Amino acid sequence: MKTALYLRVSTEDQAKEGYSLEVQRETLEAFAKREGFEVYKVYSDDGISGYTSDRRPELAALLADAKGGKFGLVLVSKLDRFSRNLKDLLNLVDELCSYGAGFKSAGEPFDTTTSAGKLMFQQLGSFAGWTLPQSCATMDTIQ
Repeated sequence: MKTALYLRVSTEDQAKEGYSLEVQRETLEAFAKREGFEVYKVYSDDGISGYTSDRRPELAALLADAKGGKFGLVLVSKLDRFSRNLKDLLNLVDELCSYGAGFKSAGEPFDTTTSAGKLMFQQLGSFAGWTLPQSCATMDTIQ
């Protein structure tokens, strides 16, 4: 299956902590190979927050290509690389679905074709959003 890889990092600290674009790419390429997915293209937003989707040019390009039927699956290393906002995440995945593209995380096992998988996906999406205010609160405490 033709697969789009989506990478995102928002801060230099994240890059140093093992979330670098290079590490994400290596992880996703290995996962795709293991699963027998054909990598169509790698989309990468560097230094951009995952809280909203409207300021990510590579995500916009990915959605345009999905609409054009260029691939059938979007693969991310973790949900929080795709979005840190549950509403945004659900809307993005619904949009992909409307174009006939699936969504998968290499780091979190869920299957959005089952009720249990949808529940797990939503729970993990909630946690991705929850960690953002936590990290902001930590930064406020440090400063």
